[in-house]
Amino acid sequence: MTDRDRDADNVGTPGGPADAGPPPRDAYGPEDSFEKEPSWRRPRAVHYVAQSLLATLVVGAALLILQGSAGMVVVASLGSTSFLVFARPKTYGARPHMVIGGELVCVACGAACAVACGFLFPESGSAVILLSAAAVGLATLGMTLTDTEHAPAAGVALAMVIGHDEMLEIASVAVAGAVIASMASRLLRPWMRDLT
Repeated sequence: MTDRDRDADNVGTPGGPADAGPPPRDAYGPEDSFEKEPSWRRPRAVHYVAQSLLATLVVGAALLILQGSAGMVVVASLGSTSFLVFARPKTYGARPHMVIGGELVCVACGAACAVACGFLFPESGSAVILLSAAAVGLATLGMTLTDTEHAPAAGVALAMVIGHDEMLEIASVAVAGAVIASMASRLLRPWMRDLT
């Protein structure tokens, strides 16, 4: 009798392959477990209002800094980051190393493509399109290789190529927004709740 036959015979028996037990619980948040949060940990109206106001403040500060510039594209990314960090603070993607690391990786990938766009193809519209797509692809690769997956950050790489003339401003607002949002979330973690 082979190991495969023995495993097939043990399926459904206690201790067999089908009885692996419950999946491991992630200590970071209840969304990864099958248990409900206790009633005292569920969000109340004050959590909804306060956490929404924090997201408003982070995005509002970015809008004030970027008034009327081509870097406004980065605000969409920052809005998505703010939602994730303040509405779902206990999720894996809202961890500070994911948010800040993802932004830094995307800034680097976007900067590389923006420099190529500005110096090699300064007046070419099709180069902007191709390098924008390349920036998102490089950002995806970079975030997965460095284990800093933060989906909203890919928009920063795109914004850096589209607004390559204001690359430094876009990068500074993106990273500052990520750091501010992550710091606020980290400091208020014991008080904040997942709102979704």
